Formats: sequence, structure tokens, C-alpha cells
Amino acid sequence: MVIGSGAGGGTVAQELAPLVRDGVRVLVLEKGPRFADDDFTGRELEMADALYQDGGAFLTRDGTMTLAFASAYGGSTVVYTGTSLTAPARVIHAWDVPGIDHADLQARSAKYTEQNNVHLLDETLINDNNRLFVVGGRNAGYYVEQFPVNVKGCRGSSLCNLGCPNQAKQGTNRVQLPRAASHPTGRWTSASRSDPPGRKALRQSGRRATTGCKRTSSWSPVGP
Repeated sequence: MVIGSGAGGGTVAQELAPLVRDGVRVLVLEKGPRFADDDFTGRELEMADALYQDGGAFLTRDGTMTLAFASAYGGSTVVYTGTSLTAPARVIHAWDVPGIDHADLQARSAKYTEQNNVHLLDETLINDNNRLFVVGGRNAGYYVEQFPVNVKGCRGSSLCNLGCPNQAKQGTNRVQLPRAASHPTGRWTSASRSDPPGRKALRQSGRRATTGCKRTSSWSPVGP
């Protein structure tokens, strides 16, 4: 059982899918709904409530901080900026976790860099804010470079955090999870749970509604 369908869970689902041929059953559970392409409107008030837990204002237990995290098929990869980095050697060294080697991590990351189309954006897609940041940083004596992102057909809409209405961002919802579900013995099932009355949600069918029920998607490849 894999809990969550984001960068971690979605990737693990893809890697485990071939085991189904040997009779292994793999289940991916995701709290949030699976959205159709036309559900991503790019309108902040609609998408914040639909994609984020508590509309992006989840309050910590001690009440000192709000957290914005996704509750959707594809998890964090649906709402993050697309920035795709491999942890540098100094970070891996500082973690000092047995079994994690930076060279091995780089080799593994290269696989997903290719799968998710991670690359540097064309200069024409860099907006004025970032151009000024580069100029200012370099004038101040800093080394400045662009973050690689996982996009395909980006239109520069700057709506990455709202799910990308152009379907350009290549998260697990567009890459790893569909690959896992396309396995010959894979199948999609869904269930629902009750939410507090009045909570807005997008149904899995793609129709917008204000209901007390939110869709929960789960993937269950079942062996012969």
C-alpha cells in the first residue's frame, strides 16, 4: 500500500507496477480527487479551494503557522512550481543517512529528469521579475543560475501553483501514475468520504459542485 500519489508515492507506484505480473497487489491511496484537464481553470479562488487542503490555509496544531499543501491526484506535483533539483553532495553528506550515496542519487534522478522532461526554460519564457533578479544578483556579485523545471509546451502563464491550465507541467499525475495505471493488470477504482457541509469540491467526473462529498481516487492493479 502506497499512501499518497505525489512525487514520492506516484514514483513508487510506477516502479512497483511490474510486480503485479508476479501476483503482487499494489494499492495507491490519495485523499484528494483526480481532476480532468478542463477542471484546471487557472482562477485562484476556484483552484485554491479545489487543490489545497483547507484552501491552502491549513493551520498547525499550535496555531503559529499556515501550510499550503495539495490534496489531489498527483499530490505536490500538481501545485508546485515545477522546479526539479537533485540534492547537492553537501546536503546528502550533511544528512548522513546510511545507504544514500550522492552519486547513486544522481544516477537515479537522471531517469526521472528524462521521464518528466526536466530542462531549463527558453530565455523567451523568462519573465521580467526573474530577469531583474538575475541582473541584480550578478551585480551584487552572486552566482545566479536558472532552476530546471519539468514542463512541456509551457506558455509562461505563471499558474504553476494552480495546477497549470495548459497541461504543461509534467508531474506524477501526467507521467508516473498514468504509466502505472496502464499496466496490463492495473485498474482504477474510486471511493468517497464525507466532508464538512458546504465544502467546495470538484467531482471526479469534472463537474463543479458545492457538496458535502469529496472524491477519493485509488489505484489498484490486481494480478490474475
